[in-house]
Amino acid sequence: EFELPGMVRKAGKKYLINIAGLVGSQLQIKKDERTRNHDINVGYARTLNWVINFKIPDGYTVEGVKELKTNVDNETGTYSCDAEEANGTVILNVKKVYKNANTTKDKWSSMLAFIDAAYNTSFKYILLKPKN
Repeated sequence: EFELPGMVRKAGKKYLINIAGLVGSQLQIKKDERTRNHDINVGYARTLNWVINFKIPDGYTVEGVKELKTNVDNETGTYSCDAEEANGTVILNVKKVYKNANTTKDKWSSMLAFIDAAYNTSFKYILLKPKN
């Protein structure tokens, strides 16, 4: 048993849950960093996978699962978040891929596409509503 400060927000009898945030903090590229002058080195090509199972508490229904779904795939990388509700559980499958250790600066916008998708998904919530 553990607590998730900042990931659960109460709204009356409803709860907003940031299950995508369980993946951890994602890279944010700020406005002044969005122009690239040098080629990119991310250390090594890699694939990161997360599977998160969130049991819906008894007496509640869930909304917003479909809004978690995201998919960006290009020559520099991939970010995908697949979400579904099955048997009283929200199942989140997240995949982030850096396809190359080194990428030329002219492909920076492609890299930004999947990095931004990961960052933006980390702020999406599901809503738990009490059954009436």
